[in-house]
Amino acid sequence: RDGGKRELFIEISKIKGKPYFLKLSCYTTVNQEMAKKIGAEGIKSNLNSLRNFVLVEDSLAEMSISLSSLKNEGESMVMSTSLAITDMIAEIEEVDMGEDAVSEIDEEEQVDEEEKHPSSAVGQQSPAKEIKPVEKELTFDEKFQLELSKCPKSEQPFIQKAKAGLEKLLNLANDPDWKQINQKGTNIVYSMDAPGGLKCIKGEGYIDYSPMDVKEYLSREGVQKEYDDQFAEGGTVQELSMDAKFIFNRFKGVFMVSGRDFCMLAITIVKPDGQIIISSFSHEHEDCPPHKKYVRAELIIGGWILTPEKSNPNKTYAQYITQSDLKGNIPKSIVNSVSEKQGLLITKVNEAMRKNF
Repeated sequence: RDGGKRELFIEISKIKGKPYFLKLSCYTTVNQEMAKKIGAEGIKSNLNSLRNFVLVEDSLAEMSISLSSLKNEGESMVMSTSLAITDMIAEIEEVDMGEDAVSEIDEEEQVDEEEKHPSSAVGQQSPAKEIKPVEKELTFDEKFQLELSKCPKSEQPFIQKAKAGLEKLLNLANDPDWKQINQKGTNIVYSMDAPGGLKCIKGEGYIDYSPMDVKEYLSREGVQKEYDDQFAEGGTVQELSMDAKFIFNRFKGVFMVSGRDFCMLAITIVKPDGQIIISSFSHEHEDCPPHKKYVRAELIIGGWILTPEKSNPNKTYAQYITQSDLKGNIPKSIVNSVSEKQGLLITKVNEAMRKNF
């Protein structure tokens, strides 16, 4: 009927025993004269004022109707609607949505409406748009654990230990108790007291290459000879998954003191922001027994933190940390003197890379 108003009540669901309906007030035809009186915005307003709720998997959700098109076709205005369902956590509240809002309809009215308008009318509505759940982006630790679960079970405990050592290194780097003891150019050396009268050493400075280049250089087997005069030999004992491995390092003696050797568990991790952490600590391995010419020492924690310079990603802000117990009857003054020299390795690595990288 031209201009004839028709109302449809379609039951959506029951919530706590109360029926909720979608009330549609529509016109079979809207001629141009009527359209001028009501206006497109008026039609949109009437449509958007509908209030309706549905129950989805025991949680409340809100169904909203949006206008996808409204245009003139000859002497009529044609419009089409689409339905969308979105999750809603809050409890249902009474909201004044206008004169067309449905507040509640009792059981008797529900039966009358169902008799007048069969349920087949629901099938005439546009299908609800499928709402795809938003996938949660995994954190760095969650991604690490996911990758760890794919590794051979025999390796997982060692990789987990290596990750814990890496976190210890990061926490140590940010400790507020560091005290500056030396500086060479931009390479600053810090010291911090450690248990047993020993010193923990940290060097900070810049390397004129990207973190990835520095990582590639430091990973070369035996490369430590190029920047550390005390280094004798070293290598890989066993490769593990996720860039973890068992390694050994041997160092020359000092004065009348025998050389030291280390067997260590190491891991390298590249973070999403470009920062690279290389961490290691002493861990025994059956294929890395103590060498008869060396004293087996202990690296409590050591490694590199390589951060890309903000203004120049091809330059690295490097931190080198080492805390070791050389064992044996070595005067603490000699132990600490050797350790302090390790804090200047950043400058030596930068110089070595200029020559050999």
